[in-house]
Amino acid sequence: MTFEHQVLAKQISNTNDRQLTRELELELDTLIAKMEKKGEQISTVRRHRAQLAELRKRKSTKGKSGTHGSRSTSDPRGCRRPHTAHPMSVGNSPVAPRAPPG
Repeated sequence: MTFEHQVLAKQISNTNDRQLTRELELELDTLIAKMEKKGEQISTVRRHRAQLAELRKRKSTKGKSGTHGSRSTSDPRGCRRPHTAHPMSVGNSPVAPRAPPG
């Protein structure tokens, strides 16, 4: 949208036709309104993410007792998930390894 804003501003400054200038200014005003609305949406999303992060923080500090002993890791989204071993690393796995095809 910033590029569109720049193009419209340049067109307004380069035109000599009053009617065309008015139409471009109206289009620019519409674009500015869209940009402001998008900014509000972004702010809302950021506030929501901050609230979620605060809730996760409270939950993690509230849930830590020290006697639990289970490990957990963070996934890329920041959510907590239990740490599990790879199935092939278990010594007495009930699943036998597959034979190569052929």
